Amino acid sequence: MDRLAKEHDGFYRTSGGFCAVVPKLASGITPDGMKWFVFRLSPYGEEVRIEWPKDDPLAVFDNDTAVTMIRAGYGRLPTDAMIEEYNQLADTAPVANSFPPEGWIAHPSATGFYYKGQEVLSEADLRLKVK
Repeated sequence: MDRLAKEHDGFYRTSGGFCAVVPKLASGITPDGMKWFVFRLSPYGEEVRIEWPKDDPLAVFDNDTAVTMIRAGYGRLPTDAMIEEYNQLADTAPVANSFPPEGWIAHPSATGFYYKGQEVLSEADLRLKVK
């Protein structure tokens, strides 16, 4: 878990550029306990589906998704207290193999997929690849 730090634009970001958002809306809950929401990054863009643990008060998404969520009113910025709690958890979380591996980036329009250059893999396939 990477710590969040406040940036000049008011967003809290990880060192990898992911942003914290408090989602205001959820379209449903998956059988494995993840809230989900579908929206578009632009009026004519493809749909983006995001997921986050249903009991978590905030979620961390890629920069474009987070900024769009807040600007469109689908989410809000977290409070300083929420960030402090998140960072305390990050400080005490056991250090495991970080995911995604270095060089791999979450796909901006296909939740659950990652890319490195021209190679695109699902999270499950990528986890198998790096074991």
